Amino acid sequence: MARRKKGIPAWLVGLVILLLIAWYLGYIQIPIPTPISQVEVQQGVIVNKPLKIAVIDQFAGSAVASASVKIYEGQTLKESLTTGSDGTVTTALNYRSGQVLNILVTSSNSKEWFTIEVPRMNPEDAESMSYNPIELRFFTLASISLAVRDSAGNVYSDGGSLNKTTLGNTVTLTISWYVANDNTGFVSSEDPINNLKWLGVLYAKCYGTNYETISITGFDGAYAIGTTNWFYHVIPDTDLTKYKVGNTYVYSGTGSITINLDLTGYSGDAADLVLYLVVYTDPTYHQSKASFGPDAVTLATFTLNIVD
Repeated sequence: MARRKKGIPAWLVGLVILLLIAWYLGYIQIPIPTPISQVEVQQGVIVNKPLKIAVIDQFAGSAVASASVKIYEGQTLKESLTTGSDGTVTTALNYRSGQVLNILVTSSNSKEWFTIEVPRMNPEDAESMSYNPIELRFFTLASISLAVRDSAGNVYSDGGSLNKTTLGNTVTLTISWYVANDNTGFVSSEDPINNLKWLGVLYAKCYGTNYETISITGFDGAYAIGTTNWFYHVIPDTDLTKYKVGNTYVYSGTGSITINLDLTGYSGDAADLVLYLVVYTDPTYHQSKASFGPDAVTLATFTLNIVD
């Protein structure tokens, strides 16, 4: 007797047909995974998450603990935070990819502004991480000393005298600066709140009796404020930084400028030349406001009395 072949049960066929009709009419939704595009992999995905900010001393290669981190959108303060012992802090607010933020980091006299665009994240990190990581490369402000010598080989001390009778009408001075400690320095930035650049600048002022008869050249620029002639030289960050990798100095932490004094018309002994090495300052601001700036720090001063 031949065996009867089994077919698909009629009830199962009917169930499949009912499910298809229900799906077609929209009563049943079947989730379809969205593929990750190649563009998303390369550019990252847009996220709206808290930022986990890591403040790192770029020269010492260490985390910066207890640093103040202030986050601004434009000139509006959004949050004030402090890094922990590991140099990190997580914001309370969410920030969307593409949002532009101004971030001020301070630690003692070390200060730097950062302007960042909140980044996208790669899809895997966006899925697994509750925050968007940001690294800010900071620094420890250097201690700096000044030295002055002339072309005749004379080395001057702070408060000393430069003698026209001995040196003649034209005097060439070399002003040098020296960073004291390895892996310290200065990084310029721009203050968006007060609208001024934060630069490292060597200023000189000439004032006192008959100061106006002294001609000084060799600086980047000059201007008068009241009864004082001012001169300035903007110093590159690398000349204010002593950075050592292994046994090799990437930046030596030294620099100098040579200036010339024409004393032909000068007489007396009551004019002074005073040097200031200042950071977080801008000569344009100083010229217009007669102030080095609201956050300026003077690292070194040096005074020479000019005598005839």
